Amino acid sequence: PAYMSPEQIEGKELTVQSDIYSLGLVLYETLTGKRPYKARSLAELSSERSQLPDSPSSIIEDIDPALERSILRCLEHEPAERPSSAIAVAASLPGGDPLAAALEAGETPSPEMVAAAGEEGRLRPAVAWSIVGALAVGLVLMLGVSERYYLINHIPTPKRPAVLEDRAVEIVTRLGYDTNPGDRKTGYFYNNGYFNHTAENDRAVSRWNVLQNAEPAAMLFWYRQSPEHMQPMERFGLFDVTFNNPESTTPGMVRLTLDPAGNLEFLHAVPPQIDSLSAPDGAPSALSDAELFDLMGLDLASFEETASVWVPPVHTSERRAWRGHYPDRPDLPLRYEAGFLHGQLVYLKPAADWDEPWRPRSERESTIEKAGGFVGALLTLALLVASALLARNHVRHGRGDRRGASRLAAFVLSLYLFLWLFTANHTGSLQAEFNQFVWAFAFMLFIAGLFWVMYLALEPYMRREWPGAIVSWTRLLRGRLRDPLVGRDVLIGVALGVVVTLIDVAEHIVPEWFGVAARVPERSATMTLYGAPRAVIVSVLIFGNVVFQSLAIAFLLLGLRQLVRNAWVATGILLLIFAFLAVSQSASEQQRIAAAVFGALSVGVLLFALVRFGLVTAIALAFTAGMLDSSPLTTDFSRWYAPTGGTAIVLVLAVAAYGFVHAVAGRPMQALRGKP
Repeated sequence: PAYMSPEQIEGKELTVQSDIYSLGLVLYETLTGKRPYKARSLAELSSERSQLPDSPSSIIEDIDPALERSILRCLEHEPAERPSSAIAVAASLPGGDPLAAALEAGETPSPEMVAAAGEEGRLRPAVAWSIVGALAVGLVLMLGVSERYYLINHIPTPKRPAVLEDRAVEIVTRLGYDTNPGDRKTGYFYNNGYFNHTAENDRAVSRWNVLQNAEPAAMLFWYRQSPEHMQPMERFGLFDVTFNNPESTTPGMVRLTLDPAGNLEFLHAVPPQIDSLSAPDGAPSALSDAELFDLMGLDLASFEETASVWVPPVHTSERRAWRGHYPDRPDLPLRYEAGFLHGQLVYLKPAADWDEPWRPRSERESTIEKAGGFVGALLTLALLVASALLARNHVRHGRGDRRGASRLAAFVLSLYLFLWLFTANHTGSLQAEFNQFVWAFAFMLFIAGLFWVMYLALEPYMRREWPGAIVSWTRLLRGRLRDPLVGRDVLIGVALGVVVTLIDVAEHIVPEWFGVAARVPERSATMTLYGAPRAVIVSVLIFGNVVFQSLAIAFLLLGLRQLVRNAWVATGILLLIFAFLAVSQSASEQQRIAAAVFGALSVGVLLFALVRFGLVTAIALAFTAGMLDSSPLTTDFSRWYAPTGGTAIVLVLAVAAYGFVHAVAGRPMQALRGKP
């Protein structure tokens, strides 16, 4: 009994950590010549084990601090606080570095050896609180510039989504369409054509001030209804109905857009398959021109009728068009095209200067955009092909960490299952639901399999060539969620994520100091405008994406390191590649300079996090930056979308709190008092 762990004395479940405790007792006695506990009964022994024994240095002098620390870690009362394995104990002893020995011998260390390698990771209280303080300052700065940084804060948004949905139903009813459809959905999207037009034709520093005007609408609310359940095709992990998914092909489908004030802007209704010579039974008489323009929030007297030139995508018996200009923007001409079927409006489209007829993509893209797309596609293809070949080779020779790959794939599968459960357009039909799930699950398995293959291809090389980058990652995959090194890397990653977001903010602000117009303000994810639950869903989607992206970047960096045989040169090459990709997406030459500079800074911070701290830090960084960019932060808490931005801040702080608590080894209050 004197060499039993507390859980063994109490009759609880035994684990590897129970043996580690017994090992610690033996090491303590071997070193000091005394037993750590002096109890004479099981009751006394159980009571004594609730706290650590006297430190070995209080019994003998000149003991190596690393040795003392290793023994006392073995004697922690909570099993989770003890080393995870005997290899971990050996690695923590003075001179004990199995990983270094394996690498010197030219061997590939095992995942268990990598997990046991490296430092414990526990941060000193002063360092931990300094990181938390810097993080807090960064978030305060983000809130301070949020009114300039986020596009949503430049746009008048007088009505909530529920109010706009009621307005859409009112308009659909007024136009004579079904008032009790089988399915309906709503959402938002940005008027990107307007942004591109402004960026190309207005070089003024204050050009984005025009977004504060209600016209033209910078963001549009969409509504669509269908006589039957709408089943979208899966796109990028989102299984919900969008404005264009599924396509409007079913007779009776109606979709429209409203500006933020609730004025009709676009309409597309699919007529019946059999042409009727009269309006549907019960439908009101055709709208007059004045009534139609009243629904659009426009004055008919300010427009003149002209010949129709745009061909509607639906059958019409009459086409009409009007031209004029936006009421508050006489510098912007506006044309409306409408299509009617026996007097009923079935199509309405605004045609502004930025609305061009469809052209092949090759004609719409500039040379640098084509080059950027080619480089991106080439990197993706190289990544997939290399992953497949390397994974096959590693599996055949038994070098891959199948356990870690399977855990990662299972985690990714659970993420996308969560997304399907809470974003898919579910129906009451068991058959339809089953069919939807089969297609969605096929996509989930493909994504999970992609992660599995990529990890099997990457991880053995990381273990052999760059093990320091995956120590905390390997511990995390082994279920060590409370490991101090994991906590440290997460906390640092969150802080660096705020830094990257502030660099992106600087890309908006700094060019204006030199008289250069900045790019369009940050477009947060429109899904987040529907409240806190949707913000949580967005966070899950972002997390899945950043894990894949971080693995891909690590793979590319490792490949370049193997190719050029120099870590710094490889990092520089990858930095230049990503800077070029950022430049290729910029609209003007002046913006390309800013994109190159600030894009290189952002990627540089990410690569620094990956090289210096490892994969966990890079993932935490990318997740934090993604959350802050995707959520509409604002300091005006009267705005109806303010709670969503607050949710993003809470999620980021929750991740940081997780990292902080475990970085100080689960003793936050002691860290607060400055105790080691």
